[in-house]
Formats: sequence, C-alpha cells, structure tokens
Amino acid sequence: MLAAACGSGSPANEADPAAVEAASEVVKSYLGAIPAGEYAEACGLLAPEAQGQLADLARQHRENALTVEPPSGSPFLMELYRQSQLPVTSCETAFRFYESLGSLVIPGSAVIDKELYLSEQPLGQPEGTATGTGAVEITFPESDRSIRLVGAGSDWQIASLDFSEVR
Repeated sequence: MLAAACGSGSPANEADPAAVEAASEVVKSYLGAIPAGEYAEACGLLAPEAQGQLADLARQHRENALTVEPPSGSPFLMELYRQSQLPVTSCETAFRFYESLGSLVIPGSAVIDKELYLSEQPLGQPEGTATGTGAVEITFPESDRSIRLVGAGSDWQIASLDFSEVR
C-alpha cells in the first residue's frame, strides 16, 4: 500500500509525493473512463460512499424524469424518454442513466470544476495534503476544488463526490 503521508499523519501534513501522484492518476483515470464508456472502471475508482452518492443522485433525477410526460412523434426523444425510465440500482446504472440523458457531465463535474471537465484540458501536477491514515486530499492547479481520496488495499479511490455545480 502506498504511504498516505509523511510524518505523524496528522491533518495539514504535506502528503507523500508518491501518494499524490497515485491519487492524481486515479482522478485522471476516472475522468478518462467516463467519456470512453468504461463505467465499471469509473465505478471501481470510486469508494463505496461515492458510488452510493452517484446512484442516489441519479435516482433523484430519475424520479424527476418520471414526472415528465412522454414525448410523441420523435423516435429519438421517445427512446431518450424510455432510457430515462430504466431503474438505477448501482453506480454503473447511474452512469448509464446519465449517458441516456446525454448528461455525463454530471458524474465528471462531481470531481472537478464543471468548466474544467468540459474543457478537457490536461490536468497539471496537484498539491496534496494528508488528511489522516490512508487518506489524501489533492488540488489540481487548474481548480479550486479539493478531491479527497482514500486508500483501499494497494489502490486509491475517490472518497466522495461534490454535486454543488450540478444539482
């Protein structure tokens, strides 16, 4: 397992550069898996809590979609409506739900700023802070948002999602 931090492990410690690099690669892999349709991979990079957050939000959005009248006439809109009615039972089905709506920006911008996600610009080298044993928080220079990751075995996972820009 990668060391999460140098020193005593107390909050506000500078994180081990190897941990920051590994955490950075997890975030970049997550952001790359979404447009590639690799939803199982994307979900595997989310900690269970983050997977649940995404599924819960998709269920809320689905409930809102159920109140919309089905469209008539356009086969495309009818298929889109049909897809939006599928149940959301997991992280992967949450991705499929957002894909059916053409809204994959929602799970992407839950990790980094929406504008940054949409720009698809490469991310620079983040700064990192140890936030406890087996946890690190990183911030990319292009973003004001911090991303918390936790150690899971020998890997890192995104600990939680921030839907403040997408609700």
